[in-house]
Amino acid sequence: MPLTIVTDSIVSLPVDALVNTTGSTTASRPAIDAALREAGGPQLQAERERLGRIEPGDAVAGGPGALDARMVIHAVGPLWHDGSWDELETLKRCYSRCLAAAAKGGCMSIALPLIGARTHGFPRDRVLAAATEAIGEFLAESDLDIYLTVDDRALFRLPRLLYGKIETYIGEQTVAHGGADADTRRRCPICGHGAPSHAEVCDACGRPLLQPSAPRSQQENPAWADTEPRPVPRHLKRRPRHACGSSDAGTLRQQDAEATFAEELSRLACEKGLSETQLYRRANIDRKLLGKILSNGAYQPSKETALALAVALHLNLEGTLDLIGLAGYTLSHGDTGDIIVEYFIEQGQWNIHLINEALFAFDQEQLGR
Repeated sequence: MPLTIVTDSIVSLPVDALVNTTGSTTASRPAIDAALREAGGPQLQAERERLGRIEPGDAVAGGPGALDARMVIHAVGPLWHDGSWDELETLKRCYSRCLAAAAKGGCMSIALPLIGARTHGFPRDRVLAAATEAIGEFLAESDLDIYLTVDDRALFRLPRLLYGKIETYIGEQTVAHGGADADTRRRCPICGHGAPSHAEVCDACGRPLLQPSAPRSQQENPAWADTEPRPVPRHLKRRPRHACGSSDAGTLRQQDAEATFAEELSRLACEKGLSETQLYRRANIDRKLLGKILSNGAYQPSKETALALAVALHLNLEGTLDLIGLAGYTLSHGDTGDIIVEYFIEQGQWNIHLINEALFAFDQEQLGR
C-alpha cells in the first residue's frame, strides 16, 4: 500500500528512510525528534550538526546513526503566520523534497510525521491537506511505500466542514436503514457535538467527551448485525474479448458464464483508458498486487483492495457494487467504513487519499490494504 496512515511510533517502522523534523540550525530548536534522538544515539546528533543550516521548506538526507535504516532525512517546515506568506506551498515543498531525497537515495519506503502540526503553529487540517497533496502528486509519478505517522490523534484533523458532512451522512444512513437507536459515538455533555469513539475531547468546545453507550439493538441482541444488507449485485456475463476488451464478433459469447473479478477489472480499465500503472497508483496498491490479481483469475482480493480498485476506476455506486460483488463483497449500512466510502462515491469524489484520511479519522480500515 503506497500511502498508509499509521499511529505507530516513527522509529518502530521497518523502512529505509525516516524523516526528522528539525530547526534551520541545531541551536534553533531540538535538532532531533525525541524518539529518533533516543534510538539514533549521539551519532545521529553529530550527523545533524555536520549537515549545518537547512532552510525552511528544505530537506537534507544524512546518515542514520544507530537507527536500523538507510538514511534519516532532516526536514525544516515553515512557521505559520496567517497563511499569506506561502506557508502551505513551503510545507508542501518540504514534503516533496523528503520524498525526492528518499527516491534519489534508492529507498523503497519512508516514514514521515505530520510536519508542522506540533510546533509550527499550523492549523491541523491544513497540515494534513498539505501532506497528502504533496504525497499524492509524488505517487502519481513514482513508486514508494509511504507511512504517514500520527502518534497523537489530536494532531490529525479533517477539515471541519468535511468531517461534519460525513458525520451527518453516517447518521442519515444509520437512521434510514434501521439504526435510529444506535449511538456508538462519544457525545459532548456541553454542546452535544459527536465524535468518533477514539476521541477524548470535543472538537467544538474542547470539553471531555462522554463514553459511548451500546445501541439498543445490540443490548437486546448481542449478535445483532445489519438487518438490511444491500442486495447482491447482478451477475456480469463473460464476453470473449480482443485486446483492450472489445467483444469478438467471430466467437460465440459464453452467456451462461459469470465474469471473474479480474476479467471485469481489466475490461473496465481498458474502457476508461487506464494503463496498469495508472490503475495501481490510483488505487493506492502495490504494482505486484495488481499483477497478481490480473494474472490469476482465482485470486481473492481483500474487500479493501476491491473497493480501492472501484474507486480508481471512478465507478458510480451501482458499478462499484457490481465490481466488488464479483469478489464476493457488498456494502452494508451496518458498517461505518462502508458508509464513508459510499458518501465519497455518491459525491463523485474518487481521491483515494482523501477517502483514507476520512476512514482513519473515523477509526476505520483504509482502502488498498
